[in-house]
Amino acid sequence: MNSLEFVKILCIILLAGCLLTNLLPKFGNQVVSKTISLVSALMTFIVSIDYMVKTKCNILTTDIYMDVSFVKSFSLKYITLQYGIDSISLSFILLTTLLIPLCMLLSWNSITTFISQYFTLLLITEILLINVFCVLDLFYFYIFFESLLIPMFIMIGIWGSQQRRIYAAIQFFIYTLLSSLFMLVLILKLYKFHLASSSYYFLISEGPYILSNGYWWFLLFIPFAVKLPMWPVHLWLPEAHSEAPTAGSVLLAGILLKMAGYGLLRFMLPLFSFQNEAYLPLLSTLAIISIIFGSLAAIIQTDFKKLIAYSSIAHMNYALLGLFSYNITGLQGALFVMLSHGLVSSGLFISVGFIYDRYGTRTITYLRGLSQLYPKLAVCFCIFVLANMAIPGTSSFVGEILILMGTFVINSYIIIISTSILVITAPYSLWLYSRLFFGPIPIHQIREYSDLKDNEFFVGIMLVVLILIFGLVPNEILNFFSESLAHILISLKI
Repeated sequence: MNSLEFVKILCIILLAGCLLTNLLPKFGNQVVSKTISLVSALMTFIVSIDYMVKTKCNILTTDIYMDVSFVKSFSLKYITLQYGIDSISLSFILLTTLLIPLCMLLSWNSITTFISQYFTLLLITEILLINVFCVLDLFYFYIFFESLLIPMFIMIGIWGSQQRRIYAAIQFFIYTLLSSLFMLVLILKLYKFHLASSSYYFLISEGPYILSNGYWWFLLFIPFAVKLPMWPVHLWLPEAHSEAPTAGSVLLAGILLKMAGYGLLRFMLPLFSFQNEAYLPLLSTLAIISIIFGSLAAIIQTDFKKLIAYSSIAHMNYALLGLFSYNITGLQGALFVMLSHGLVSSGLFISVGFIYDRYGTRTITYLRGLSQLYPKLAVCFCIFVLANMAIPGTSSFVGEILILMGTFVINSYIIIISTSILVITAPYSLWLYSRLFFGPIPIHQIREYSDLKDNEFFVGIMLVVLILIFGLVPNEILNFFSESLAHILISLKI
């Protein structure tokens, strides 16, 4: 099975799920409709696992540039739709196909309006994400990258939790739309002035020598900086997280932020290999400011979701330092942190969603002593908090240590400052957990309560197990994508 056939199979399964999900409610059966969506999403995860197992040797030993047998093309003048998959792409596809079914499970009872449309939107989001991580033409990457704002805009605007959801949806839409226009300008300039194609293979061979002007670098960097996000273009993230439904927050933190990291790794590093080194001081300064700001802002938050959102800003910018370390250790750490953050942040947002569904509030000061009422939730949330602090034995620890080792060689002062600031994660994480789960129980919390339901506990324990596996046996994961990262380093013309 080549990459095009793999993507076709996934898209056909998901499109069939979309069709059946919207047809069956006409006969008055919403449960069957939700089941069809869940089965479709689970089938894509199974197919992805099967693809990983059957093509493991090819993915680990063959560079994507040489992956001719894994690429099929549909040419339209100078624009070519190309698909190619290496272990980096497949890692994010597996994360996507894992989190979408989990989003469906945790939304099973909490979504009560426009149910079929909601589950259809999740399937459409999965289709777009799969294409983002597989497509090898910068123009089509822009199309799929930009298209994802539509389902997220709808999800926040319709199923958002509070009255500011419209404002949050519009802010998310404007930030994403305006920033992506810079990428479109770059693509148009490539066609008009210099390059005859936006094909990945053509760009990495000719682009570094032709794109010598500094402003070209900013045209591609700005969209990724907004999506990551970096300071000062981060304002959309806390608002979008606070107003989005639980599944929306999981998708934003778990997958959509990773599109920026993937874009930097796949396109930014090889295409602007000369300029990256020149702009490294600026990039490192912005990353450090983002880490400091995100960590300090998280301390003063009283809203669960905003606290986790600001924490995400700090962790994703820490991964950014590893991406531009130009050594295999730093790249491994950056990719590991992004995958780990997809699991940890998803677990935190899911836990917050459980609490919000029961009490209708995300204000930390209103709740305490939850461990006595929700022992299962207390255990899962404890693991997520420890992983967010990068405690040894969890997935975050491995990635952050690798970034520390890889970046220390480049600039010891930068990594010492950024790592020291990340220590702030421990106080606000411990304060959050102790505030919620310890202390006397207020009367209003005892009126009606129930521990995690079967589907909720399954989602929580699944993420806990994966976080511990990543933390305790990281070698298998690191070996999986180390070969592809090595080939990216080889391709850098510096």
